Amino acid sequence: MKQIIKYQQKITLLAIGIITSLMVVSCSSEKHTEEQNKSSLKVSIVEVEKSEVNIPLEFPGSIQAATITMLSTRLMGQVSAVNVDIGDKVRKGELLLKLRSNDVKAKKAQVEANLLELSSALKNAEKDLKRIKTLHGQKSASDKELDDIETHVAMLNAKKQAAEEMLKEVEELLTYAIIRSPYSGTITSKNIQVGDMANPGMPLLGLESGKGFEVVAKVPEHLINQVHKGTEVEVGINTIPAKRYRGVISQVSTSGANTGTQFEMKVTITDPDIKELRTGMFARVYAEGDAVHKVLIHKDALVEKGQLQAVWTVSQSNKALLRYVRLGKNYDDKIEVLSGLQAGERIIYPEGKRLSNGITVSKN
Repeated sequence: MKQIIKYQQKITLLAIGIITSLMVVSCSSEKHTEEQNKSSLKVSIVEVEKSEVNIPLEFPGSIQAATITMLSTRLMGQVSAVNVDIGDKVRKGELLLKLRSNDVKAKKAQVEANLLELSSALKNAEKDLKRIKTLHGQKSASDKELDDIETHVAMLNAKKQAAEEMLKEVEELLTYAIIRSPYSGTITSKNIQVGDMANPGMPLLGLESGKGFEVVAKVPEHLINQVHKGTEVEVGINTIPAKRYRGVISQVSTSGANTGTQFEMKVTITDPDIKELRTGMFARVYAEGDAVHKVLIHKDALVEKGQLQAVWTVSQSNKALLRYVRLGKNYDDKIEVLSGLQAGERIIYPEGKRLSNGITVSKN
């Protein structure tokens, strides 16, 4: 009986010890959790989202005057005078170039003499026609005589009209012996000298107005559906880096048959301050493309590790983890993340200086 009582006492003491141990462990665990919560770092946590942005487009091109004319002639002749040189400013109607036209003048004299002869012959024939008609009415002239004189008068009229048209043609041809400026502008090219022979269609002088400029740019085929006539754009000039010129798309080619996979686009410069622009300057056209969704983060969230870029992310267990990312284009104060980060993940922003991998963090 005494042995049974001692055995029960031992069991009781063992149970009390186990319960006491469990209570100590529980208290210790609660204390550890409380201390861990107290030691977590308070940071600003944001969730990564996809943002809608317009892709910036950029097209290379060159500046040219809005009005460019290559002056030529329809007359073959020797140049007798050239009154301008490259870079000269000229006024509308000013004499620029003259060709010798003695042969054309001689032809004009021949045509005028022929026309005078035909006019005289027609006048006499019309008198004869009037006389024959009178005689025919009196039965003194036959039908054949009347028909013959009427045919003769008609033939002379046709010849006179042909001579008059030829005279107009010769007179117009003579106008091409004297080349005047069609508008006020600047001589940009000179392809002939005094004594040279000018041929029909041959470019002699280049003239541009200087009152307006445009950009001729090339658009790749994969972007052609993102540029539209009437869209406002900006134009940058390499030699004028401090200024962007305002412009509007004035023409978009619908065919790339002669340019491969490039389509021609023209942009009219609408900026009033164009005094520094020159034909031939290299230019870039800047426009906004279609809207797309991209993962963007604030630049202040980036951490530089040598030549690499990273961000502090927050794991599901609220641990700070450094994640390396590959970046894309800048969008004001944000930057595109190409890989390494997805929408819905959490990052720490701005980056904290006391962070380290594995540290517990909590939101402010």
